[in-house]
Amino acid sequence: MKNKIKIVVIFTAMLAMSFKTLNPQEEVTFYKGTWKDLFAKAESENKPVMVFMTATWCGLCEFTEDSVFTIDTAYTFLNENFICYKLDEKAKEAKKLRAEYPIEGYPCYFYMTPTGKLLRQTNTFMFSAQLKKDAEKALKKFKRGF
Repeated sequence: MKNKIKIVVIFTAMLAMSFKTLNPQEEVTFYKGTWKDLFAKAESENKPVMVFMTATWCGLCEFTEDSVFTIDTAYTFLNENFICYKLDEKAKEAKKLRAEYPIEGYPCYFYMTPTGKLLRQTNTFMFSAQLKKDAEKALKKFKRGF
């Protein structure tokens, strides 16, 4: 019975969040340039990088893009404090990241300095408030000088 209640609560929360995606006004802005240019931009703006590694088969990755990244809690904080970049798991850069920093699950977030040093890595689905807290930890580390 408890498991059924948990499932209903999770489903209801996901359904409620999905209504936000019907007409999103704003969302996380992902940088569209090259991997090299991403870090040059981060350096010129003195901001850390947030890499969202996704996979085409990952339902939670898609849900994150459609629902979590369109909620003000997430997009405002991320857009103001990070250069965000979406990276498919099959990309050359993704393979290099996975070789250096093993991934335990998707979606995966890499928070990095403008020089490419890893500040924090998180391998799990997060709702917008959790994502903001996670990003705050990386930003705090960046501002302290890692």
